[in-house]
Amino acid sequence: MNFRRMAGAPNLLEAAWTLYAVIIHESTPTMCPLNECPQIANGWMITALIVVEVVLLLDSIVCFAGRWLGLPLGAALSILTIVFVAFQWGTLGAFNSGIAALLSAFALVLNVMAMMMRTRMPEESHPLNLPVFG
Repeated sequence: MNFRRMAGAPNLLEAAWTLYAVIIHESTPTMCPLNECPQIANGWMITALIVVEVVLLLDSIVCFAGRWLGLPLGAALSILTIVFVAFQWGTLGAFNSGIAALLSAFALVLNVMAMMMRTRMPEESHPLNLPVFG
């Protein structure tokens, strides 16, 4: 398995964890003591985060297929995830937000590294390598 295909794994983990954190947050009952209530979630931003993570799940499949297009898309979606999680830090909780931000940063670095890597062809099979006779 090459490095480009392996870049799909952190994307998958990032999307799964962030979706888990959002779903857990949204399913938490809203009744709490007056001074201990978490911040109210920004509805459109949570919806946008869910959409970004679903697209990131699909992008991880593209990365597993070995397509180059999945790498810059995964990097862009990781940046969006970091931004949305940063704005929703108090809403999603420090632990969930921290893990999501770390996974996003790791996926971003891995996607950028995989984008920059070139596939190297061995010298023996290079098309411009002409045979030498005698």
